[in-house]
Amino acid sequence: MKLHHQSIHYSASDLVNYLGCKYITELDRQVVLGRLAPPDWKNPALELLQKKGQAFEEAYVEHLKTEGLKVCELDGRDDNAAVEAMKQGYDIITQARFAKDLLQTFKGRIYS
Repeated sequence: MKLHHQSIHYSASDLVNYLGCKYITELDRQVVLGRLAPPDWKNPALELLQKKGQAFEEAYVEHLKTEGLKVCELDGRDDNAAVEAMKQGYDIITQARFAKDLLQTFKGRIYS
């Protein structure tokens, strides 16, 4: 969860957290808005899981590239970058940001 130009941007992790506990989402929102201090303790198991997940994703993306697929790695850049990657015909687009207006750009068409 990040504050960007007076708007809160939610990550996939924020969605998972919300499904598990709506209260944690509100606490995270209060931290982002500067109303609460962030927790000073980090779960070492969670940090290890995040590192393993990142390593797996990086290895899988490299595998896709070796298979000859055209891969665009966005790393959460703005919506326009995802739209441009779609228009350019990439086979795989990683780390695109979700936004409601992005779907409207393609009028509900699904690309695979």
